[in-house]
Amino acid sequence: MLKRMLVLLMVVLLVCTGSRLMAEEVSKGKPFLDSGDKHLKAGRFPQAIADYNQAIALDPGLALAYNNRGLAKYKSRDEQGALSDFDKAIELNPENMDFFFNRGLAKKALSDFQGAISDFSSVIAQNQEDKEAYYMRGLSKTYIEGIEKEDYCADFEKAKELGHPAAQGAIQRYCIEED
Repeated sequence: MLKRMLVLLMVVLLVCTGSRLMAEEVSKGKPFLDSGDKHLKAGRFPQAIADYNQAIALDPGLALAYNNRGLAKYKSRDEQGALSDFDKAIELNPENMDFFFNRGLAKKALSDFQGAISDFSSVIAQNQEDKEAYYMRGLSKTYIEGIEKEDYCADFEKAKELGHPAAQGAIQRYCIEED
């Protein structure tokens, strides 16, 4: 009986200790990340950036905080700052294709069209159903001399096939010959 009670006590201690360790593993920056997300969705970009700064100060490995701060900077027209944040998010988590997509947007805004195409192509390589990536890659291609019209039109056609709402307009503008 005593042996069973000792075993039971050890199991309870292990479970309790494990739960406490898991709670400590949760990012200390998460509350600021959540608050920043609320500000970002509401269009309060300076407040969002301040919260993301706090999240990063508490947890420098929080890739999502860098990405979301990058989005707030991008929306604030600080494309260079956004690009730096997206680069850091990708460094911390190179598997997240949303980070590549967002970096592609920043590169396009900075007229780095080859870089944007590369990032949108990375997204497409992981998800051939990403209509937004096809559309944005097609738009980026329209700015580069020497890219064949058929190449960017194929991206717009694929975006249209996948249901992108602006793809038909891009096809009309860039792909259909006017007499």
